[in-house]
Amino acid sequence: MVLDIIEQIEKVCISPNSVCNFACRYCYFYNPENPIFPQKNLTEADIRTILDKIYDYSVKFNLKKKIKVIFVGSGEPLLSWKEISLAIEGYRSEGNHKKVKFYMVTNGSLLSDEIVRKMKELAIIPSVSLDGPPLIHNKNRFYSNGNPTFDAVMKGIKVLRRFNFRIIINPTITRELVDNIDLFFKFIAMEKFDKVIFGRMIDVPSFFPPISYDNFYKILEVIYNRQKIYNFKNIEIGNIEAFQKAVKGEPERVCTLIGSCCGAGTTNLIYLQKEVYPCGRMFNDKNWLLGEFDQNIEFFQEKMIKKLEKYETKCSSCDLRNVCIRDCILETSSYLYNCQTRKEFLRFMINELEK
Repeated sequence: MVLDIIEQIEKVCISPNSVCNFACRYCYFYNPENPIFPQKNLTEADIRTILDKIYDYSVKFNLKKKIKVIFVGSGEPLLSWKEISLAIEGYRSEGNHKKVKFYMVTNGSLLSDEIVRKMKELAIIPSVSLDGPPLIHNKNRFYSNGNPTFDAVMKGIKVLRRFNFRIIINPTITRELVDNIDLFFKFIAMEKFDKVIFGRMIDVPSFFPPISYDNFYKILEVIYNRQKIYNFKNIEIGNIEAFQKAVKGEPERVCTLIGSCCGAGTTNLIYLQKEVYPCGRMFNDKNWLLGEFDQNIEFFQEKMIKKLEKYETKCSSCDLRNVCIRDCILETSSYLYNCQTRKEFLRFMINELEK
């Protein structure tokens, strides 16, 4: 797999800690068979260093598009809220805000008036990990003591509404969600959420029923058809939008778990505390370690491009290569890799666009 162009970093994820107040059954960071080994949490100064490196990169390459900086990852980012907010406040006080756009993915349980008010002030766009109504959500997302979390999450969403935030949710596609897909869609319509971004569930413990690569793309087609059936006017489905952009020739190189194509290491980076990787699935794998948090952004990108040179070009004869762009690197490097269902979904989206 060889890159045709030298791409520019568009998204940087920052995981400031590896601690969480939830104990979700499918969490791949806390998979007991492949657990993350927590490092020291990022300090305010560490986060500020990362933000300064992002700013330097955007100035050096004269980027016109703002870089998305997303606080997310191997723990609950709001457990590091003090460090995050102070770092962003200091960064914005120097007038650097025009170069980045801040986001945060949170489980929502720790949202308070004080935190949300500050998010508004700092222009941080939050999204909440919510799998659906209680029947779906509470099946897998609970506190470490086993108590359900749905009510706490909805309480946090209520706070976001008070401060007039758009409500964006990030459900993980589980068997429960698939088996209750109509219940899910009725729920998001009733709650009048603004945007839904489904996440593919990966690298789960052996006791948890996975969603395969093939099933994921079949489920996306189901989601697309349900969206049409329910005739949503004001609810965006982020995954569908991503594929629609791709087939129109405007792909966003984000991640195949939530979007249409992979940008690991070339357009996207993730800071797992002080270590930098191409994507979150590569944590703890020293083969994919790009460097440390205080190194320059372009260093990671150049290192990743060299890593990709060893991949054979497999797609030169594929008629979908210009809309597929790049499938997940970890998928394509597997000896079991077969992209047939991905191609079928892309063709389905092309046909839908042409109607």
